[in-house]
Amino acid sequence: MIPQPIINQYNQLSPIPAQEWERIGKLFQSKTIKKNEYFLRIDEIPHSIAVVLSGIFRLYYIDDNGKEWVKSFESAGGLLAAYAEIIQKKPSRTFIQAITDCEILTAPEKDFMAATDGHLCWEAFLRKIAERYYIRKENREYEFLKFQAKERWDRFNVEFKDIQSQIPDYHIASYLGITPQSLSRLRRPKD
Repeated sequence: MIPQPIINQYNQLSPIPAQEWERIGKLFQSKTIKKNEYFLRIDEIPHSIAVVLSGIFRLYYIDDNGKEWVKSFESAGGLLAAYAEIIQKKPSRTFIQAITDCEILTAPEKDFMAATDGHLCWEAFLRKIAERYYIRKENREYEFLKFQAKERWDRFNVEFKDIQSQIPDYHIASYLGITPQSLSRLRRPKD
């Protein structure tokens, strides 16, 4: 069953009738993922979607030289899925790892899609979710192309202010596209 605070959060995005939440909620199972464990690894076929109830995940890539690049973070109310790969029916390109102990609700992607297909309330909801993630991706791309590291750091402080203290500095630096040393310099108070 999906907890009421999550339902309330999602209903602000796009209202869903209570009976629909109850019907869809039956698809989800509670799961604990401990710090440093994975929800998904690269080259795995993504079969599940999840709602984060508590904790923080990082979504990241590894380049050909073994360097990690943090794509995003998800915390309470966020969704976990390798959605592009699900749509394309391809193995995951993304690692999804817990950076704190986490509680999630997970459902088989096929069951969720079948249960929501053709229902106008769910189509509107999923469109709003897709729009939200598209805007987030566009903003991140814009920031990397337009902003210097200091401006990206300032934006990070706004976007992730509630969870920033729980994210290790080296993950923050990777997200910002800078070294941990550069992040330390950005954090130093100016005289």
